[in-house]
Amino acid sequence: MKDINIKNYQLVLLDWDGTLVRTRENVIYAMQPVSQKYRKLDWFELDKIRNHNLSLEDNFENFFHENKDIAYDLYLKTYISGIKNNVHKITGADKLLKILDTLSIKKAIVTSKDRILWEIEKNTFNTSFDFSVCKDECDHNKPLPDPILKAIAHFSISKSNVLMIGDSRHDYIAAKKAKIDSIIIGEEIYATFDNLDTLIKKIFF
Repeated sequence: MKDINIKNYQLVLLDWDGTLVRTRENVIYAMQPVSQKYRKLDWFELDKIRNHNLSLEDNFENFFHENKDIAYDLYLKTYISGIKNNVHKITGADKLLKILDTLSIKKAIVTSKDRILWEIEKNTFNTSFDFSVCKDECDHNKPLPDPILKAIAHFSISKSNVLMIGDSRHDYIAAKKAKIDSIIIGEEIYATFDNLDTLIKKIFF
């Protein structure tokens, strides 16, 4: 990875799930009743046949076939009911957002999450975001670059002044296709840093 000087950027694009918040517990909470009702399977069994190159919703056709729409409606309803108890900030997220605000760097969310869910979850943080692009608000979702390009176009900022921070291969590929710099956290093969705290120490101090 090339050296990153955060002051060179006017806009930081942030993935949501796995980058700023941990939502896996709520996905499990919501998928259990759906899996059991429409496939008579435990979610962990159904998850074994999940195509991880697709979003969770895009897997519903393979999971539930003709019941995919009503199954997804149940998933959304159950997910929303569990947000308060099962969605948690990732360590370092508050600090990262505060630093971006202090430096007057614009911050936007680029996520494959449904708008209805993100609008609730964004209240996890006591800050506002300058823009957001959610699932299906472009012709294509990540790993194609459409959501990133939509966010950049909103601000009319040069790509050289935009940084993407995410946690997945999809984030890495989308940023590369959009021709912007990126930082990936976590355990992915593309990862730059193990966690947000390490990232913050490296690029801010």
